[in-house]
Amino acid sequence: MGLIGPLEGKGKGRVTRRFALVFAKNELICVKIGGTLSIFTSLLGEAGYGLSTITDVYNHITNRRVDKLKKMQVQDLLDLDKLNFSISYGDIEKIAVKKKSILSPKGRRIIDIKTKNKKYWFRIAEERAFRDCANLVKRMLPNKS
Repeated sequence: MGLIGPLEGKGKGRVTRRFALVFAKNELICVKIGGTLSIFTSLLGEAGYGLSTITDVYNHITNRRVDKLKKMQVQDLLDLDKLNFSISYGDIEKIAVKKKSILSPKGRRIIDIKTKNKKYWFRIAEERAFRDCANLVKRMLPNKS
């Protein structure tokens, strides 16, 4: 099992939230670890509105949630939140971890996941997480990347 997070994306919903991706034996599990407030406080903190302390608190909370996920079983992960879902590796047509243009609305470092019926994307904020994600995808899904 491998885990990447926190990431920002829309998952199944319409609103951007924080997620973690868990690469289990036969499926990819998308786990919500933070709501929309955590995204807005991060953006405001980065813009210099004096919210760096709040941003640090949200980052600490989401990082602790990610650490807890490593010890959980697949069904327990799915049961944590109604926005959590899994994608069977067989349903994934293509998965790409890439750097996009700075002007891209999805952010600079992303993971794109394409299934027959839907496309998902997640922004990877940290360079180290980007490298870890790329290595994990190559190891877990070598024929899909």
